[in-house]
Amino acid sequence: MPIDDHAIRLVPELSVNNQGNTGGEALTIGKLKFGETIVRWDEDMKTLNMLGLVYNRGDNGDISRNQFAQLIRTSIQALDAMTASAGYVREAKGKGDEEHVGVSGLRNWFWQWDNGVILLEASATDMGGGSIRPEFIRVKMGATPEAIATGGAENLTNAAWLHENVKREGDKVYIAGVPMVDQGQKGYCLPASVARVFAYYGADAVDQHALAQVCNTRTSGGTSLGVMYNELVEMGRVFNFTVLPLYANPADFNNLVSYYVNRGIPMLWCVELNTAREAGIPIRAQNKGCHERLIIGYNARTKEVYFSDSWGQGHELKSMSASDAAKITLGLHVMIPNR
Repeated sequence: MPIDDHAIRLVPELSVNNQGNTGGEALTIGKLKFGETIVRWDEDMKTLNMLGLVYNRGDNGDISRNQFAQLIRTSIQALDAMTASAGYVREAKGKGDEEHVGVSGLRNWFWQWDNGVILLEASATDMGGGSIRPEFIRVKMGATPEAIATGGAENLTNAAWLHENVKREGDKVYIAGVPMVDQGQKGYCLPASVARVFAYYGADAVDQHALAQVCNTRTSGGTSLGVMYNELVEMGRVFNFTVLPLYANPADFNNLVSYYVNRGIPMLWCVELNTAREAGIPIRAQNKGCHERLIIGYNARTKEVYFSDSWGQGHELKSMSASDAAKITLGLHVMIPNR
């Protein structure tokens, strides 16, 4: 399934079970089996990197500590065999680390050999009393360390430059270059939307899985907007941005949208689905309930807003009447770089 023009997402038919495995045919490299896999390439169609999830709580459900440990062991053994070398343990990342802010219990293994580099990351949440909640096991592959590098706090963009991303096509005004993140079947609409803003600002180290962990997203779907706001406030201290909740008064809605879009700042938009008619909501979306998306444009003449759902290609830029958009709004937030 395409994510955008330079990335594709491969997913076997997923099933939640107690083994931490996916149902259907998994992508296999050597003896390593992946569930969700993302492959990215450059303008010349040359592969840049690949991200494979051996396990993630959102797709595979909860597993035991022993099952988690076994998956890590078998992953390390598979990568040792594939590279004919032994991976070495990198320094663990903890809460407050600027690359993985808020993620506790993250462990890393690294392989570098003639054909490229591989990074294995496994994360679990300390639940207290000696109990953990496994979160994800993921593998990043590339030709060079730079190919799998991700942006941290030092890469956060300067707010003064964001207006350069604003495009105008007649009366249509929109923010270009907001990366797509496909949440898949997971109830990760809020973590995925926030991850897209982080990536747009240059800090793509904070992905939807890490955000789901710190915000305690339920496997059955759903993230507390209040919890996410509190975590974003904490992250802002490390990444040097300010998160602002905006008062969603229908009378001010259009002014808020135009103000932030003109500055090149995407708006995190919490809505109540199916309280206004809109085309293109896939079957997998909730029939009714809260959903997070991004507002990234407007048209003052036609009185429309342009928005994006974290559902992959085809959902990058969609439109709705501004009056309907205001009616379904439950919350608006923006993340503003401080420099």
